[in-house]
Amino acid sequence: MRAQKITIQAKFGCQLITNIVSKVLFMNKNLNEKTGLCVLYSRPLPNLREENTTSIRRAISLTFNENADSTVLTDMKTAVEALSPDCYEAASVYMGPSLLIPFYKGSFVLGTWQGIYLCNWGQQSGDVELIIIPHAATERDLFTVVFKPPHSGVYNISNLIINEIKNTFSKRNLEKENENTGLLFVKTEHTSASLTVNGPTGTEGFSPHNLNIALDELVPEKWSGSLFKHTSEGPDDMPGHVKSSLIGATALVPLCWFDSDLSADNNLKKTNIYFCEHSNIFLLRNDKYY
Repeated sequence: MRAQKITIQAKFGCQLITNIVSKVLFMNKNLNEKTGLCVLYSRPLPNLREENTTSIRRAISLTFNENADSTVLTDMKTAVEALSPDCYEAASVYMGPSLLIPFYKGSFVLGTWQGIYLCNWGQQSGDVELIIIPHAATERDLFTVVFKPPHSGVYNISNLIINEIKNTFSKRNLEKENENTGLLFVKTEHTSASLTVNGPTGTEGFSPHNLNIALDELVPEKWSGSLFKHTSEGPDDMPGHVKSSLIGATALVPLCWFDSDLSADNNLKKTNIYFCEHSNIFLLRNDKYY
């Protein structure tokens, strides 16, 4: 479908743009009965420039995070400044300039408290162009998997997803050769959790424990006592929001990674999908996969 472009003023820091993007996208009434993915891309326009130079300050990024408490917006800016003092280019790399956003029958599929952030790390306001590209499909399966982590940590959820894929193909009576074509889009609807794709666990493989330790060192809980204002939900909550944006709330994987009978025991010895729970406050997650 045709791309749409809009220009908005990006203030220094983070701002919610969910309603702006939604309004523009769903002006196309043809999307009201469709399911698909929207590609959202951001780029700074020439008035976002450093003084006395001709280079554009490329310090714009997009992410999902909490839409309810404005202190999360300001704390996200504070965290990124602490991670990369005096280096706004690094800040834009952490989250990236684009997002994939699922939609279903005229609405984005987001969690109750989840919104779309536009982040300007360039230390000055200016115009940003948003490019909105919808990809709709006549057939697209949407399903929900409920996962209850016992505590914060990194968990392999590949088997949960594989079982749901099996059920989906069985219900639709799809031919075997169609099972490993196409893409699987995975998204968590919670703002203190994230998703990552990585290798198998083991002595020489991926270590969920080590990833958890590294993230705790990168965004420590002690920041809740010194840097953050969003602290009412516990010392690990705002660090959890930051970790969620650093890793990302989505994963996109080819179905051909799963073998022909979608068995976790074979193909996924090399690649797995991991759910990262960064907070001990809310331990019931309802995650949607597309």
